[in-house]
Amino acid sequence: MPAARTLALLAAALLLAAATGIRAENAAASAEIKLTPTFVSVGVLIDVAGDENANTTAEMKYRAVGEETWRAGHVPLRINKSRLATSLFFLKEGTEYEVQVTLADADGVTAQPEVQKVRTLDSKFPTGSGKTYHADPAAAAGGDGTKEKPFNNVADALKPLQPGDTVIFAKGLYQLPPTLKCPIAGDEKAWIRLKGEPGAVWTDADPSLSGAGKLKWEQHKADAAGRMIWKTAVKGVTRIQVRRTPGDPASGWFLWGMVKGSRGSYTGQSLADMEADNPAINEHGAFWQDAEALYITLPQGVEDPNKAEWLIAQGAQKGVYFTGHHVILEGLTIEMTPALGARDGGHHFAFRRLTFYGSTPYGLWTGPDALLEDCRFIHTAVWTWLHSRKTKDEKTGWDKIKNGYNDTLMIRGFTGSTFRYCELLGHSNSLASNDACSRGTAGFNDVDIHNSLFRQIGDDAIEPDTKVTNLRIWNNRFEEMHNGVSAAPFQVGPAFVIGNVIVKYEQAAIKMRNVNTAVQCYYHNTTYPGPNGVHVFAPDSEGAANIRTRNNIWVANHYTYYIRPSIVQSHGNTMDMDFNSLGSLTGKQQQWKGEKTIVEGIPVFADREKGDYRLGKDDVKFVDAGTPIPGVNSDVPAPYAFAGKAPDLGAYETGVEPFVVGVRPEK
Repeated sequence: MPAARTLALLAAALLLAAATGIRAENAAASAEIKLTPTFVSVGVLIDVAGDENANTTAEMKYRAVGEETWRAGHVPLRINKSRLATSLFFLKEGTEYEVQVTLADADGVTAQPEVQKVRTLDSKFPTGSGKTYHADPAAAAGGDGTKEKPFNNVADALKPLQPGDTVIFAKGLYQLPPTLKCPIAGDEKAWIRLKGEPGAVWTDADPSLSGAGKLKWEQHKADAAGRMIWKTAVKGVTRIQVRRTPGDPASGWFLWGMVKGSRGSYTGQSLADMEADNPAINEHGAFWQDAEALYITLPQGVEDPNKAEWLIAQGAQKGVYFTGHHVILEGLTIEMTPALGARDGGHHFAFRRLTFYGSTPYGLWTGPDALLEDCRFIHTAVWTWLHSRKTKDEKTGWDKIKNGYNDTLMIRGFTGSTFRYCELLGHSNSLASNDACSRGTAGFNDVDIHNSLFRQIGDDAIEPDTKVTNLRIWNNRFEEMHNGVSAAPFQVGPAFVIGNVIVKYEQAAIKMRNVNTAVQCYYHNTTYPGPNGVHVFAPDSEGAANIRTRNNIWVANHYTYYIRPSIVQSHGNTMDMDFNSLGSLTGKQQQWKGEKTIVEGIPVFADREKGDYRLGKDDVKFVDAGTPIPGVNSDVPAPYAFAGKAPDLGAYETGVEPFVVGVRPEK
C-alpha cells in the first residue's frame, strides 16, 4: 500500500477515535430520577450523567398504577448543566403512579431510566387512636381533661398529649399566656388533633378591656380632617382591633399602631401624627399612647367607641409555637396572637378551618411539609402599604403614609407545603417563603398554592422571593393588591404559575427584579389592572430571564412586557413568549416586540364589572387561540383539559365550570 494512502487512513482513524471519544463523553449515561409527591402534584428532578455539552433533552409520561394508557407530562426543563426538572399536575390524592422519563441526545444515550413509582400524599390523616381530652374556659381550675372536669386553659390541655390523642375545645375565650411553646408530637400513623368547636377562640386580648362598654372613652379633639380623636386612661397597649359587628370574630379593623417601638423603630412619632389629616389613618383608624392616656381615631363605619366591640392586647405577646410534628389544628379561631405555628424544627402540621385575625407583625409559620386548607386569615394587618396608591401626590403619584409602614406578613411557608382553598384578606404581605428576600439560601421547593383567594393586599400577595424548584401556583384569584406574584427574585426553577386570575393590581401582576433568573412558566393566566395599575411584567436591572409564557390574557394600563432593550440583549434568547393576548388600556400594549403570535385586544369578558372574567360571547378571537401544553391543558383529566379545537386564552375555558376559590362548604 502506498505510504501516502497509509498515512491518510491512519489520520482518518485517529480523527474517528477522537470524535468517538468526544461523542462518548457527551452522551447521556442514563439518569437518576427523584420524585417528590405532594397531595395532587409530583416534583420531578432528573440528574443526567455524562452529557458534558448539556444538550440532553427529555420527555415524560405517567399513569396511575393499573391504568393501561399513559399520559404525556409537562416537558422537563433544564435548570443547570446536569439537571432537568418538571412537575406532574392535577393528580389524585393517595394514589400510586408510574413515571417514565425518556432521554434524547444527539451524542447518544447509554441507558434509559427505568420506570419509577410514586404515591401522592393522603390528607385523611389517621387520628383518634388515643385518648380524647376536653377543654372549657368556663370550667374550674385543676381539671383533668375529662368531660366532667375539663381543662380550663390551652397550656394544661396540651401537656398530656401523646400520638393519637385529641383535645376538643368547647366554645369560649381561651386567654393565652405571654408565650406558649408546645413540644407535642404525634407520628405518621397517629396524628394529634386539636379541634375547636364553633366559637372556640384562642386570644391574647385582655378580657377586662375587650368587648363593648368595657372602657370609658372621652373626646380629645378633632384632627385636621375634622374626625374626632378619643382617649381613655388605659396604658400599656400593644395592639387594638375594633369589630365592625359585635361578636363577629371575622369582622373588624386592625388599627394603625402609632406607639413608638411597638412594632419596630419605624412606627409612630407623636400624637401630632394622628392629629394631622392622613387619609389612610382616617379610613382605618389608629392609636397612640403617652404617660397619661390611650388615644384613638375610629375607622370608617364606627361612630361611637363606647358602643364598639374592642379587642385590646397589653404586653409583648410572643405567640404560640409548636416544636413537634404530626399535629392537626382544626376549627379554632385565633385572634390578636402575634404568631402561631411550627418553629424550631416543627414539621408536618395541618391547619384546617382556622379563622385567624388581628395578629402582627407575623401570623402563621407552617413549618415544612405542612397542609393549610379552608382557612380564613382576615385583617391581620392594615393592608395599606407605605406606597399604596390610595391618593397621588404631584411628584411621584404615590401616597406615602408618614410613619405608617406596616411591613407585616400573614403566612410564612416552608418547603413541601400545600396551601389550598384559603381566603387571605387585608394584609400587608400575604404568603411568603420562610426564605423570602434572603436571596435564596434555603429554598421554597415542591410547594403547591392553589384555589385560594387573595384580596386587599397592600404589597405582595404571594412572595416566595428565593430559590424555588417545582413551585406550583395555580387556579388562585388575586384581587386588589399591589403586586400579584412576586418573582423578586425567583432563582433556579422551575416555577409554574398557571390559570390564575390577577385583577385590580396596583403595580404589576407579576413583579420581577433582583436578578430573577429561574426557569419560569406562565400559562393560562388572566390579568386586568386597577385604576392605577401599571404593567403585567416590569423587571428592573437584570430581572428577566428564562421566562416562558403561553395562552395568557395580559391586560395592563400601560405596557404588558415592560422589558428594556438591555435585558432583551442579554436574555432575549431565554424569553419564549408566545400564544398570548396582549392589551393595554392606554394603547401601548408592550415595549418588547418579541412575540410572534399576538392576539391583540382586550376581552369584553362575561361581566367584568361584577368580577366575572370568563370570556364573553363577543370575545370570539380569544377562543381556541392558544396552543396545547402536555401535562397542563392536554392529556390531563377534566376539568383541566381544553374543550374546543384548541385551548382558549386566559384562566377559564369556555364550556368548563369555573374553578372554585376560597373556603369550601363544610360537609
